[in-house]
Formats: sequence, C-alpha cells, structure tokens
Amino acid sequence: ILKHVDPLTNCVRYYTPRGRFVHVPPGGPCSDWDSDTGQPWWRDPGYEVGLLTAKARWIRVVNTLTSQEQQLEVCSEETLAEILQRYLRYNGHAHSYTWKHNGAILDMSRTLVQNNVPDNDRELEQLRLDRDLYVPSILLHFNDDLTEAEKDIAMTTEYHDNIEDDSNSFWNKEPRPVSFSGVSRFRRWLFPALTATVILVLIIALGASNTTTSNRLWSLEKSVSNLTGSLNAALQLSTNAAADVRRLKFSVENNKDQLTSVSEALKQLAALDAISRSVASLKCSLERLVNNGSEASGCCPLEWDRFHRTCYLFNKTPLSWSDARDWCNGHESHLAILITDDEWDFVTRQAAGTYYWLGLTDERTGNWEWVNQTPYVMNRRRWRPGQPDAWTNHGLGPGDEDCAHLHNDGRLNDLHCSNRLRFICQRREQRS
Repeated sequence: ILKHVDPLTNCVRYYTPRGRFVHVPPGGPCSDWDSDTGQPWWRDPGYEVGLLTAKARWIRVVNTLTSQEQQLEVCSEETLAEILQRYLRYNGHAHSYTWKHNGAILDMSRTLVQNNVPDNDRELEQLRLDRDLYVPSILLHFNDDLTEAEKDIAMTTEYHDNIEDDSNSFWNKEPRPVSFSGVSRFRRWLFPALTATVILVLIIALGASNTTTSNRLWSLEKSVSNLTGSLNAALQLSTNAAADVRRLKFSVENNKDQLTSVSEALKQLAALDAISRSVASLKCSLERLVNNGSEASGCCPLEWDRFHRTCYLFNKTPLSWSDARDWCNGHESHLAILITDDEWDFVTRQAAGTYYWLGLTDERTGNWEWVNQTPYVMNRRRWRPGQPDAWTNHGLGPGDEDCAHLHNDGRLNDLHCSNRLRFICQRREQRS
C-alpha cells in the first residue's frame, strides 16, 4: 500500500484517497478500531499471483536471416530459455537459431547479466541519454530448422515410394528414336532470327534515344519560358519598388512636422524619466533624514518594499514567467532570488497567500537554478508534498512544468511557464 505525508499532521500515513479499508488504521487516534485483526490480507499467500521483478529491462532481438527485429520487456531474473518462450509468438522456429551477443554464444540456462549483457539503464539516466537508443541487441543466427525436418523426411519418403511403385512402367520403356530433321530446320532459321532480333533492338534503342532527346528539348523550352516569366515579374517588382520609394519620400517630406512633434514628445518623456529619478533620489534623501542622517541607510523606488538593504516589488499584473523576467530586467531588477530564511519569511508574509512567480526555473539545463544561473540547492521543506513533479498533461503546449512559483501556503510548486501569474521583482536599495 502506498504511503504519503499527511498535509495536516505531517505524519506518514497509508494513502487511501477513496476511503479506508480493512486492516488499514485510521488517520488519528480512534477508540472504535480493533488492531487485533490477525494477518493482513495483503500478506495472505492465497492472493499471490506471481513474483515482482526487481528490475524490468528492454532487449532487442534481431533475426539475422530475415532482418526482422522485436523489442521485448523482460525480467532481470529470467533466463534466456524463458525469454525464448516469450519470443516464440514472433518466430515459431526460434529453437532453430543460435543466440549471440557481441559475437559470443549465449548460455540459454543463464540470465542476461550472467551472459555479460549488462543493464545500463542507471548509467544512461545519470548521463541523461535516451534509453530507447541504447537497447542491447541479441542476434539470432539460423542453424537448421529442425521443426520442419520431420515434414521434409515424410514428403521425401512418400516420393520414393511412388517411384518404386511405378518402376515397372517407367524404367522399362524403350527410348524413342531421335529425329534429326527438326534440328536441321532449327539451324536453317537461326541466323535470320538472330539478325531480325538485333535489328529490332536497334530500332527500339533509336526510338528511346529520340524520345529522350525530345523530352530534353521540351524541358529546355519550358525552362526558358519560366525564366522569361520570372524576368518579367522581377521587372514589374522593381518598377513597383521605385514607385513605393517615391511615395515614401513624398510622405516623409509632408510629415516633417509630425516627426518633429514626435521628437519633442520623446524629449519630454526623457525629461519625465529624469524627473522621476530626481523624485526617487529626493525620497531617498528624506528617508535618510528621517533615519537621523545615517549614511549606511538607503531607499527603494516608489511602491517598492525595503527589507535588509533589498527592494521588492510585488507586481499584481499577471504575466507569463518569461514576460515577468523581461519586465523586471527592464526596470533595473530581476525576478526574486531567495537565499536566507529571513528573505523567505518576508516574501511569504508579504505575498499573503497569493500565487507569485519567483526567479527559479529548470528550463535552460533541466536542473533547477535561479534566474542569474546560480545553482539551486534542493530543499524539500520549501516545496509542497510531491513537488516538483514535472507534470506534462497540462494541455499548454510542449514541455513540462519548468518554472517555480509561491503557492497560497507559502511553499513552492512547479507550473508550465506560459501560465500568467503575479510576480516579484528584486533589486538593491538606492544610495542618495
């Protein structure tokens, strides 16, 4: 029976989502449950249906005679003879083949590992290689189809019996006299027939050559026609382009005033940005005065929260993870990177049970890392139970859940990066 960590009690319990059944204790203390029920049903040998393999693996069986191959999933404890019984459904004459691996004949009474056919699944998983591309192959070399030998012997015996029965009527017949008149006629017509055949072959060859030449000429004529059409189309495009250039030049000359207005507007925007920076600097100076002129203190931009010389912006506009990252980068910050317990406590307290993107992802390398490519040290205490699970049945396009966010309980969960959530930006405090 599967077990899990109860989210309410944080204790290991049996996982029974559809209700508790016999021999399974309740989730908490209970006086009406009798623990003296004898042997649990799952330990009763009467319910056993077989043995559970320690490790299942795939092999590729290749028939070198017919070039056919089959992939079989077998148990690591099975011998080659037991695997051969599985393969009989694909080739009923499998007993007539010699089984080899890397040129060595396999012992049918031993397992794959005992025959030096290693199981490299663990190494391939560590190297992040596709196991389907490295399935070990077993080659079947045909010896003699003994299963059909008895049928062949029976047919041969029957044939010889028929010959013996007919010996009196067949072998005692006198040979027929040979007539040489037909041979003379054949020699008389042999040379004219060969001459006519050669002439016919020459006619067919000349006809084929003329047909090929005609087809080539027709293809050349068609190519010249296509080139002429392409040249005319190119000339028309160049004429249209010249007309577009003239119209564009006329439009630019007529819209000089509008371009000048746009330039002035851009200058005003630049001035507004400078004013905004000045306001932020004044705010920083005022905060420093309030803090009794401490030079070590800094300040944060408007609407940002300050904590331990770091500024946080809890942006309430839902965006995808990549759009949120770009927005933070465009405002001289980055998605939040939480290292210390104090930072975690501050952010989860400010998030107040709302989903927020953080700067944590495994989209680039497959390993979790912060947005500044700093490796993330896995801490299961920060994640919800069973997470991250890289779920693929989300219906949001290719890929699994590669981006992390704060859940409503303040712990981490992985989601598909295209989901639109609020996000947290982080930056260093400003110095006045």
